[in-house]
Amino acid sequence: MKRFLILGAGVSALVLAWFLKRRFGDRIDLKIIDCDKETSKDIFTEKKHGFIFEQGYRSFGYEINTRETFKLLDELGLRNQVTYSSPKNASKYIFQKRGMKKIAGKSLWHAFSFLLHSKALDTDESIYNYFAASFGKRFATKIAAPFFRSYCLGDIQKLSLKSCFPHLQRRKNLFLNEIFSKKRIFSLKCGMETLIDELLLRVDPCIMHAKELSSLEFLPKSIKAVFSDGSKIEADRIFSTISAPVLAKLFSPIHHGLSRLFDSIPHQSLAIVNIGYHNLVMKKTFGSFFFPEEIEKNILSVFVDSNIFPEQNQIPEETRLTTLVNCEKIEKKSVVDYTVGKLSKYFGLDFLPYVTSVRFAEESYPQYLVGHDSKLKEIDNTLNRVFSRFSIFGKSFSAIDVNNQIAQCKEIEESVFL
Repeated sequence: MKRFLILGAGVSALVLAWFLKRRFGDRIDLKIIDCDKETSKDIFTEKKHGFIFEQGYRSFGYEINTRETFKLLDELGLRNQVTYSSPKNASKYIFQKRGMKKIAGKSLWHAFSFLLHSKALDTDESIYNYFAASFGKRFATKIAAPFFRSYCLGDIQKLSLKSCFPHLQRRKNLFLNEIFSKKRIFSLKCGMETLIDELLLRVDPCIMHAKELSSLEFLPKSIKAVFSDGSKIEADRIFSTISAPVLAKLFSPIHHGLSRLFDSIPHQSLAIVNIGYHNLVMKKTFGSFFFPEEIEKNILSVFVDSNIFPEQNQIPEETRLTTLVNCEKIEKKSVVDYTVGKLSKYFGLDFLPYVTSVRFAEESYPQYLVGHDSKLKEIDNTLNRVFSRFSIFGKSFSAIDVNNQIAQCKEIEESVFL
């Protein structure tokens, strides 16, 4: 019997665990190890005072690369729970000095069609440089920067277009759909955590919580995972979803080159602030708002989720807002008040919300900087050559949205043989 060990218990780990268990059944000994007491760090649905708040992934992503996602939802009995964003109520806006500017339109769609014929992705360059070269610095600064600042949660002058959107290499027209919502995003009616709940029903016996990994011992035909409590688990293969900074520490005494590469992948912290009102405080056509750094340094974006996903509303007149906040220079205890104050400034919301909630995601969002693709190739080559029983996957390295993570898990499962 082959012994498989999965490190981490986020959405990628649980999906891969289900794929492996479904395919191999009792022919494998499968364990999932997580240092936290609770499962999943990247999908959280909070149900508070009658509101559904997403404090991690708000959706699976766009209707792109969804084949494995919908097959999984069918297997889990969740297809009837799928809810799609409302195109009429999901317009995108960018704040500028003279007011809001709507960014979804035929003229911009035509401009971005340049991407269909572009060869820029043959080289690795920043998102900003690509748009500055293609459409001018004003467009890159005023339109592209605030949108991708929120979408990729980083500085687009440093982020790699090639690494943040790897599918552009194959089908560049998909990129246009992502920006201008020609395809919808989709979620689950009772929240994204419904996916986690259903996966846990199938793989929960395999999970061991509150196990802090302290070191790895690579043996000729296996790997030993050593934990802080002194226990050890020996496996024939390890599949890791833990973050690059953690792997940097684990590989430091084993392989300095790999440790250096892992350590060179920075991660961003973020606060997700959810705000609920028992009345309509935003126009029905409002979907999402993006802020240039020159106007607002700490608020990245505001999503009117009650308009985007109206089927998640518990009462007809509610308003649900999700705000992404760069909290590095804000005291944690002040983040909610700070956010409410900014909503008052930009939207004239001068009355107190009915309910608020906040989640701090510390060092949770990887930054795919220019050169990230080369780093990944070097990491993969070293692992395949020296540590072939150890594999990495998940959002710390690639596959930003949930659709891509599920597709990646399927590729890994198909590469495994007993």
